[in-house]
Amino acid sequence: MTASETVPVARQALMRRTGPLAAAVAGRTVIVFGVGALGGAMALLLARSGIERLILVDGDRIRPGNAVRHVGDIGHTGRLKTSVLFLKIIYHTPNVYVEEHLATWDPERLRAYVARADVVVDATAEQPFSLLLNDICVAAGRPLVQVETARRAAFGRVRVIRPGRDACLLCYEAHAQSTRYPIVPPGDEGEFFDDGCGVPTVEAPAVDVEATANWATRAVLWLLQDRLGPRNHLLVVNEEVAGVSGDLAVVGVHWDVFAPVTGCECCHGKLVTAPPVTTEETVA
Repeated sequence: MTASETVPVARQALMRRTGPLAAAVAGRTVIVFGVGALGGAMALLLARSGIERLILVDGDRIRPGNAVRHVGDIGHTGRLKTSVLFLKIIYHTPNVYVEEHLATWDPERLRAYVARADVVVDATAEQPFSLLLNDICVAAGRPLVQVETARRAAFGRVRVIRPGRDACLLCYEAHAQSTRYPIVPPGDEGEFFDDGCGVPTVEAPAVDVEATANWATRAVLWLLQDRLGPRNHLLVVNEEVAGVSGDLAVVGVHWDVFAPVTGCECCHGKLVTAPPVTTEETVA
């Protein structure tokens, strides 16, 4: 063996290339609900950024068609996505502690999972489940980062919910009635069914899915370092789409701030005062 092949794989040696970020997030735990193309990419990035403990929750298995977007490949066909991601993570960062759990709607189990995490990530793209998880995180005082894509991943949306400070997901239903909130108009998602699968999927290139995953991961890391400031809503525009206006028409990232809504049935509109955003950040 050459000297380069015998370099130690202890955490300190591996994370040296990451710089101060790894030290800043050392000892933190993140739970990711939904480890498909979006959540799977986030989990791997979090591990490679220095997160030491990851809890993965999903019940889906890899299908051949997943390979073009998922971190898993055709050779993993039939295996649980959580198990595939576990292997990918430990091959890159063998010092990360990873747990796998099947998806659940049981509130007691969800509360137990959430209680163990510094930040909760929801990448399930299932609105009813997202609202349930939102309720649990608000009640537990745990930060939630909810991420989704739309219109073939031309658009990505990241909502950061710090209970007592930010709008919760139920608050956003009220904010969506205002002209200020960027609503992605419905359009062709390229929905189709894989052979032998009864659950539809949508067309979305990996480059756009992973762009949103990257920004959502940044939000988690900034949140853990208390560097996010008042920002809590991120619109990612990956591709130009006809028929939209405002921020939706500008390729780049657009941060904003949405406060809790008075009388919200979930968070009750409780607000901790935060300084307003003075300038919008747009990165082409």
